[in-house]
Amino acid sequence: MKIYSLILFFSGLICSVSYSQNYITVEYAYYSDGTTNLYELVTDGKHSQWTLTKSEEAANIGLSEKDMFFYKNMLDSTIYFQDNVFNKVFQVKDTLFKMTWKLTGISKLLIEYECYEATTEFRGRTYSAYFTTDLNYSDGPWKFNGLPGLILEVKSDDNLFHYVARKVSKSNGFKDFVDLKK
Repeated sequence: MKIYSLILFFSGLICSVSYSQNYITVEYAYYSDGTTNLYELVTDGKHSQWTLTKSEEAANIGLSEKDMFFYKNMLDSTIYFQDNVFNKVFQVKDTLFKMTWKLTGISKLLIEYECYEATTEFRGRTYSAYFTTDLNYSDGPWKFNGLPGLILEVKSDDNLFHYVARKVSKSNGFKDFVDLKK
């Protein structure tokens, strides 16, 4: 019950100050095991909300975007998330993992932004990420963060996980859709 109160508090706090912040929304495609899911990141660089926006797999088992989200607070290194495990929805508070990135010197263009590659180890996998300093948000998809700009692509070296930004736009703030009355 305490986690519900914390999430409700943070949702209210963020919504109340969202109009005075500089938020952006990034749409990501997530590729894994031959399936594609769509996600959305709304961030101001200090707080972010990561939500599922389209998944055939989730829809097939009766889940919606309200059932799967992440809220990152980079100021106190906490993450609150709700996810599906064996068709049951759980809410969790955890510490945001501090990723150690190594710049490679490789660059490429993604959605009109010059991006730079960095690598990290996370949960037994090596990931390559491309970030842009043109968007001054030290954030990215899912639990990824900590680079000197917004992460627009992340891919595991074993090709199991792959997030790619499709669109970046200005935003008014977070969606206030989380149903905590369960």
